[in-house]
Amino acid sequence: MSRKVLLIENRPGRQLQYFPNGQKDIDELDKIQNLVHRNYSQYLNEINRSNFDSLNKFDLLIIHRSVLGELSNGSKTSAITKYCKDKKKGLIYFSGGITSSLYNDEGEGFLLINSKEFYSENLIPFLKDYIAEKTEKLIELKYGDSWRLTYLLQLREYIALNICEPTKEYEEKIDELKDIVKISQGEQLDQTIKQEILKL
Repeated sequence: MSRKVLLIENRPGRQLQYFPNGQKDIDELDKIQNLVHRNYSQYLNEINRSNFDSLNKFDLLIIHRSVLGELSNGSKTSAITKYCKDKKKGLIYFSGGITSSLYNDEGEGFLLINSKEFYSENLIPFLKDYIAEKTEKLIELKYGDSWRLTYLLQLREYIALNICEPTKEYEEKIDELKDIVKISQGEQLDQTIKQEILKL
């Protein structure tokens, strides 16, 4: 079984501009099965009519955020976010106006990412792995194979900045880190993460 992905990009010239290998990466994107990214207009039209039924067949929605218009609570952006949460679908919004990434791994995950970071060397491997059900979290799009370690270090930094002594909250965060970094990809990465946990 494989997953299906919908990618809505209303400015295709941006792909040529940001992809590291330009047209070669675009050609590679075109070859990915179970990815709809060329003929997305019917889905966008349905979204604009607030009818999300046609999206039910997709496991992950990737949308250039500005194509949905305003960002208020009653906007299409909010409606799609709620739809994905309710239907347990992954959601990635990308835009040039996003200055820092935001990731939430509740449900199937939510990622907010800048367009330049989105069209990185990680995108095509991420899509292939996601469709083949080989990914664990959407944050892999941003960090590639080193996502666990990078994620761990960010959480460690958060703890260091916000929790100065080993309180109950500190212990809960440590447990959270241990849950996040369950490793299945080799002993070396596992050792590195265990060492980082010990430094906390």
